[in-house]
Amino acid sequence: MAAVAGVAVVFQVLDSVPQLHAIHPYLLNHWWLSFGDLLRQPMDSTNVGHGLLTALAYVGIFLALAWSRFSGKDVSS
Repeated sequence: MAAVAGVAVVFQVLDSVPQLHAIHPYLLNHWWLSFGDLLRQPMDSTNVGHGLLTALAYVGIFLALAWSRFSGKDVSS
């Protein structure tokens, strides 16, 4: 849980630095507030799509890291 909170804090700091605008679209928290667009009329789903793609990419990355970590451990006992 501490790692998730740490990653969220680091991403928020990176998103708030204007000189790093090139990496802002790839940060997970950059699209957090775009899900509010689902409640608007008319619904704009472009930012929501970007947010979902970014979230899925991070899920894939972290699942691959977890799989590589647990594949070398004996977790069956």
